[in-house]
Amino acid sequence: MSDLQQRQVKGTKPKVKRWSVAELMQLVDDF
Repeated sequence: MSDLQQRQVKGTKPKVKRWSVAELMQLVDDF
């Protein structure tokens, strides 16, 4: 799951990397 999201971040712009971390944290919170 993490690999998939990281791959998407690499494909998208570096700016997405910023919110990507926040989203990952939220996903963990959901878990």
